[in-house]
Order: sequence, then structure tokens, then C-alpha cells
Amino acid sequence: AIQQAIDLAGKDGLVALDEGTFLINTQLMITNGVTLVGKGWNKTTLKYVGAAQAGTSRVATIKDGGTLGSVTVTGGFVDGSNKHGGGILIDGTGTVSWCKVTGNKVGRGFGGGIGVIGKGKATIDHTIVSGNSAPGNSLASVNIPNGAGIGVTASSASEGVELLIDTCLVCDNVCGAQVNGFGGGICIQGYYVTSAVIRNTTVAGNSVSGLGGGLYMDGQKSKSSITLENNIFAANTAGGVAANVEITSGTTAPKTIADCFFGLASEVLGTDSASGDPGFVGNGDYHLSAAKKLGYSTSETLQDLDGNERTGALDVGCYAFGGTTPVDPPEEPHEHVYPATNYNWSADHTSCTASMTCSVCKEKISESVQAQYAVVTEATESATGLGRYTATFVNPAFASQTFD
Repeated sequence: AIQQAIDLAGKDGLVALDEGTFLINTQLMITNGVTLVGKGWNKTTLKYVGAAQAGTSRVATIKDGGTLGSVTVTGGFVDGSNKHGGGILIDGTGTVSWCKVTGNKVGRGFGGGIGVIGKGKATIDHTIVSGNSAPGNSLASVNIPNGAGIGVTASSASEGVELLIDTCLVCDNVCGAQVNGFGGGICIQGYYVTSAVIRNTTVAGNSVSGLGGGLYMDGQKSKSSITLENNIFAANTAGGVAANVEITSGTTAPKTIADCFFGLASEVLGTDSASGDPGFVGNGDYHLSAAKKLGYSTSETLQDLDGNERTGALDVGCYAFGGTTPVDPPEEPHEHVYPATNYNWSADHTSCTASMTCSVCKEKISESVQAQYAVVTEATESATGLGRYTATFVNPAFASQTFD
């Protein structure tokens, strides 16, 4: 039903999702400039529950100017040679905005949470990318995982990625459980990544078995450009030891690096940058426990990742000092209890929506399907016929429904 709405929305159309968890068994294709938007990452969830399929069992692919906003994306998994983007794949021009991308996986490609390929402008803003993985495949050295959180690759002349990561939290992602990988949080590789801009972003708590616990960059040449501004790269590990940033000697692109905070003094790059303990609140909360300004200033009025306005001299990273709310406090483990299931038919009975709400955590699960119509009894001159709409759901928790 969601894909049908996207297809019917038309160029630059809008599809709005209500609160609840929407189960996806085939990846969504968000194209043609369409915006798919929920009620907020803490209220609307897109969860992949379909069968594993080589390269397509993710939640969504975004291309041709599509946008995904204000949802949580979870449950995606892709594997195979040149298969990227476990939760979301941005192929060319596309945007992910005000989302949370968590619990997704790429086997041996780029981007456990979000993968970026193709020619165009890829934007990821005001988004939490956390708890994703890129384990790799130990069968062959070519099966190397890259970027458990965000992975970007452009290796052919037909590609030309222009990347912007702005006001994001990339945290607690794990790369290379089975074979050494690159980029626990973010990996950007390829000669044809024409520009890469990361600003006002916090990259922390990520780990990799290979190089670049927080950020790994390799292969950008003189025709490319790299900009890192007002970011935190701290509390990441590579090979079990503290290591936050790895920009290889093969990355010869012009670099603009300023006002960044690094976990280690040996990693400090650019002007007005610093190192040490960033002073996170702790226990999974990457807000700042005290103001930390390095010199980055703007005349624009921006929003931090909590939605607070900020302008002038900014605190480093994605949060303005003052917030102490954990990113997503872990719930107490519990078994979901759904006391009742509600079934609602559309006015013309051509579609039906099933929903149920857990009485413990209030999580709502819903699914909408198109009904199939069949004639049960043919009409005659003396008797009225009988027709039946049948709604069959993918989720086995929902029973098939009929309407005569």
C-alpha cells in the first residue's frame, strides 16, 4: 500500500505516514522527487520483515530526487558482491532527513545503515545512524565490509557522488566481525566521490576490526574535495584500540578541515581543531556535559539534532549544550502483548487495514492491503447476486478478512 501511494503521488508528490510500525516485505522505491514522511522517528517505523534477497532486502532505495523523512528504518539486510545499503540505499540524488536508521546490516558491501552510490547529490541530515553492522564474509578477501553506519563508494566514471552529512549522530555501529573492514562509523572510498562534506556531526562509539574506527577515507584525488567542519570524532575503536580517523595517503583531494574535535592528539587535523575527552554525558548519551566551542560560527539559524535553534558560535558536534536526554533509552526486555486486533475497511471496501497495540510498551503494528474481489453468486432476474472482498495480510499475526 505504501509503494502504491508513492507510485500514485506523481512527480515531487508527498506521501504521509501515520504513527505506528509499518512492516515492509519488499523494498520501497522512493523516486521521482516524492517525499515519504512519517510523524517522527520515535513515532513511525518502517521495518523490513520479508525474505532475504540478494541486494534488495533493504527497507528503501532512494533515487531521482526522492526524500525519506521522520521515520525509524530497521530490519534491512543485504549481502553479495557490490550490494550496498542494508537499511537505505541512496542511488544518485536523494535525501534522508530527520530519521533514525538502526538495526540494519550489510554483509560485504558499503553501508550497514545507509549506502550511497551513483551520480548525484546525496544528503543525510539530522539523522541518527546507530546500532548497524557490516560483518563481512570470511570466504574471500574481496568480501570486505565498509562503513557499518554510512558507506559511500564511487569507483567508475559513470558515478560522481556529491555527499553531504550534516547534523547527524553516527554511533555504536560495528564493522568487520568476520573479516577486517574499514570505517566503523563512516567509510568513503572511490576516485569518483567528487565532494564529501561532513559538518556539525558527532561520530562516536563505533568500532571496526580494520582501520578507521569513526571515519575512513581513501581514494579521493585532485578533482575531488573534502570538507570536515565542527565535528566530533571520539570514543571509537579500531582493532580493539582507540582510533577515530584514518585518511589514507592515497587521498590527495584538497581538504578543508576546521574546528573538529578528535579523541587522540595524534589525529588532530585542520585549523582550530582540538583533542581529548569531548565530555559526553555518558551511558549511551552523546550530548555534551559542558559547552564546547572551537571557533565554528554561522550567521544562519540552524537546528541541532534535538531541534533546538542555534546560531553564532556553535558547540562542536550535533548537539547544542544543554540537552541530557539519551539518544534512545533502552527498553526493559518484555514480551509483546496484543490484547486485540482492529480491522478497518475503506469506504469502498477495496482495502483493509489491520492494527494492534502492545499493552506493555504501546508499540503499534499495522498493515494495509488491497482486497481481492470475487463473485460468490451470480445475480439472476429474480435474485440479487453476492460478491466478496477478501483481504489477505503478510504478517501472520493478522487473519484474512472478508466483506460480502
